[in-house]
Amino acid sequence: MNIRLSVTVIVLILSGCASTSRVSVFSKTAIEGLELSKEIPYSFDDHCINIHDLNNYNKANSGQTIDLFSKTDCSSFRKVDSGMNALHAVLLAFFKGMQKLSDDGTVDINIEKLTKNFKKGSYYTVELTDKEVTAVNSISNKLLSAIASGYRNNKVKEFLSGSDEPITSIISKLQDFYELMNTSLELERSTTLIVYTPHIRDTSQKYLQILALKDYSSQILLINNKEKQVRSYINTLEKLKKGYHEVVSAMNTMNKKEWQQLIISEASDLFALIDQFNKK
Repeated sequence: MNIRLSVTVIVLILSGCASTSRVSVFSKTAIEGLELSKEIPYSFDDHCINIHDLNNYNKANSGQTIDLFSKTDCSSFRKVDSGMNALHAVLLAFFKGMQKLSDDGTVDINIEKLTKNFKKGSYYTVELTDKEVTAVNSISNKLLSAIASGYRNNKVKEFLSGSDEPITSIISKLQDFYELMNTSLELERSTTLIVYTPHIRDTSQKYLQILALKDYSSQILLINNKEKQVRSYINTLEKLKKGYHEVVSAMNTMNKKEWQQLIISEASDLFALIDQFNKK
């Protein structure tokens, strides 16, 4: 858990600091929320390898010959990881740029790398369409303007203006990837059950039966824990999406004090979900 961020949120709630400082806190909280993905020890490439290993386990225990040196082709699964990671990178770049601007810092993000890694197409059941391409280009242009024009504290609102729709679009698509990850974990759980059930029920070799039961229980526990993390992360993304929408929508309709309070309220709610994730 980020203790310093927690203290910063509390201090800002009690203080009367400028709007830009509060935008900085929201940005830092958003970054911490997005980076929770690093705590999830799972990828689509992992899923591919795990299914391959389960099938080999089944063959070996059924007396079939397996090639221990053969590798399954997981390239299509790595492609899904690349699409998901590209969306992550765009969102992180945006909120890091937002933080630097609100802290009166210099934005020095590699825009070319962001757009280069993002590609339209099918990623298993997730489609990256022209809508996402437009959203990514819009965010890239925001960041490019921040670098070229030197936005500073008095232009934070200018940076935020018009960013709600593309950010919402990108976060929603990222959620689709994590919903797909949950589906992959469900498939892995059912495959594990199918593979291990005959060996758990086989009482002819008690020792092997016990080993199979222990191995099965261990794998199911890991899958369940990963599923909880993924679900928690999806909820965090949902809060970030809705919180950012509230902040940007109210930017020109609330007075300064009300907007400051809203920013801190949304940051605090988001931080609460981050805290929950870290306790799982």
